[in-house]
Amino acid sequence: MKKGSKHSEEAKLKISQSMQQKWNSKNPNKSNAVSVEKRLDENKLKVLASIVSRASLAQYLGKQFGGARDLYKVLGYKSVISFNDYLAKYTRGGIAKRIVDAPSSATWRRPPIVYENNSKNPDTPFEKDWVALNKRLRVLHYFERVDRISGIGRYGILMIGIGGSRGRDLSKKLEGKLDDPNQITHLSVFSEGSVRIKELVDDRSDPDFGKPLLYEITLSPESYASVDYMNVTVHASRVIHVAEDLMEDEVYGTPRLQAVFNLLDDLDKTVPGSAEMFWQGAYRGLHVDVNPEFQLGELDNDSLAELDEEIEEYIHGIRRVIRTQGVDVKPIRSQIADPSGVFDAIITLISGTTKIPKRILFGSERGELASEQDEVNWNSRIKERQEQFAEPVILRPFVNKMIDLGVISPPDGVYDVHWPSLFEMDETRQAQAVWTWARAAEKLADAVSVGIITKEQAFEILNVPGLMGFSTIKEVDSKIDSGDNENEEEED
Repeated sequence: MKKGSKHSEEAKLKISQSMQQKWNSKNPNKSNAVSVEKRLDENKLKVLASIVSRASLAQYLGKQFGGARDLYKVLGYKSVISFNDYLAKYTRGGIAKRIVDAPSSATWRRPPIVYENNSKNPDTPFEKDWVALNKRLRVLHYFERVDRISGIGRYGILMIGIGGSRGRDLSKKLEGKLDDPNQITHLSVFSEGSVRIKELVDDRSDPDFGKPLLYEITLSPESYASVDYMNVTVHASRVIHVAEDLMEDEVYGTPRLQAVFNLLDDLDKTVPGSAEMFWQGAYRGLHVDVNPEFQLGELDNDSLAELDEEIEEYIHGIRRVIRTQGVDVKPIRSQIADPSGVFDAIITLISGTTKIPKRILFGSERGELASEQDEVNWNSRIKERQEQFAEPVILRPFVNKMIDLGVISPPDGVYDVHWPSLFEMDETRQAQAVWTWARAAEKLADAVSVGIITKEQAFEILNVPGLMGFSTIKEVDSKIDSGDNENEEEED
């Protein structure tokens, strides 16, 4: 067999593996340590690969003509955007804050109703516990905050504070029932800038495979001045992980400013640039034309100083007259371009990318300044967001965790979530809606009388439960039955 051949390499590999197995059997503890260290190295490599992948993608941004033209370099765009870049835009960027805040504030503007679906009793233990917990800890307030703060970066977390001995070591898994529901002492929200995912679940048979197992949270000295430590390790069981617009994994979402970051840079050039252009161009100064027959040398130093002082006072508005002799003073004409066209083009692109109508972007969620169609489109998008993001990602995981911990009584069957309508109507539109509803009720009553549809179907079409302040048709029937019984007792 030739040295260095394929067969010799395979033989070497087999020998090496055999020696490794023998060493592992004699040193089991060291073998396990090596295995753990290997898994940790694999996790590091996965993170490194993700970073390298994003970096390699950034190399292709803005490249044209086979890389001969780099638009990002010419236009001053960043190829790699960090969390601090997003945070700076959010805190000082003006319209950037509105882009992040608008979806969150609209989603939670009308609080959702959490109710027990299979019960005729409108005040079940489950519902009472939820109302009490929400009132004590302002749960919905923190839902809106973690929704908002998670949109600045790729994710945010809602940490559940536990009192007593089970709240001392935050790195331990939180499981089992709490002794007292009041052991839930507080809620806290943290953005990606304050959180590092320390370890992921690497067991492929675990339902949480690929999700965070441990977080490292950096506490703000301004908010936690009395705490004697700054970095704490927190187990994922104590946290609600919030990430929107996920792609390849269940951990990292898409920052709300990512797709419009370049446009926000363009806006920063347009608005301040226009202000600076106006500042520099609105008053260009004075042109002093000296008569060639007049000799400046005839003026002494005191006269020149007085002339300089008069010009300064004229420029700053203190005087409106300049005494001149032998000079012709003319203002320099200014030329100021109108930036409104460029500004509107950028805002239109931002609006289309973020799916926030322009009038709502500059008005309010309620739509006083928005057209009716803008309001309908926006509310439809928020309704979809409530049902596909806010409820399954934030609200239900929190409620389920509270049930598991014994803070909220388990429902008799399943619970449901009702999101109130986002549409707000003026008196004219309300009158039109009532008239339309009454006509529909009249027609549906005829359909029920001839057996085309059932009473329950008619109630669903007319949204009778919602109009009567109930969540289900069973509650409506219960109320009607109780009313009939009261009337019968009065007649007796």
